[in-house]
Amino acid sequence: TWVVAGDQGVVYTSTDSANWFFQFLPTSRTIRGAAHGGGTYVLVGDDGRILTSTNAGAWALETSGTELDLYDVVHAEGQFVAVGASGDVRTSPD
Repeated sequence: TWVVAGDQGVVYTSTDSANWFFQFLPTSRTIRGAAHGGGTYVLVGDDGRILTSTNAGAWALETSGTELDLYDVVHAEGQFVAVGASGDVRTSPD
């Protein structure tokens, strides 16, 4: 599944990259980065927003421990790494 997110808590998902489905996230903040790994989709964005989903359809707002903007999220070797403003780095296995 492809996931594309952006301004004001909007996300588009697609299973074939031809047909896209629109949905609102449980936040109105801008989403700046997306990753998938270990069966989990992760989105990060402004004001430390982190959202997770196992199906790219139902999204849960997670606690990030920061109010700094998060710009991107990478997944490798069983770890999600989110990077943000002022050199802020957040890691989590899930």
